[in-house]
Amino acid sequence: MKHINKRDDLIACANGTTGIYLEHQMALKTNALPLPPMYVPWVTLNGVHSELIQKRAENNLTDLICETYQGKDKEKYCPGRVIS
Repeated sequence: MKHINKRDDLIACANGTTGIYLEHQMALKTNALPLPPMYVPWVTLNGVHSELIQKRAENNLTDLICETYQGKDKEKYCPGRVIS
């Protein structure tokens, strides 16, 4: 069985065409914000930025996303977390 190094896969993606494309898409979204970001990363949640969102994202981004995710298959993407 081949060992998969997730770190290497992530770096390869980030430095490849997919990573460059995704970075560009985020730049377009950043430029479309109503107010320009004052620093990076500038975290928005459902199109909203606040200091509370920023601090919670910096503390534990996964928890913040799982607590606020409203889409399908929440248990699949956030296993073992309380579903609100």
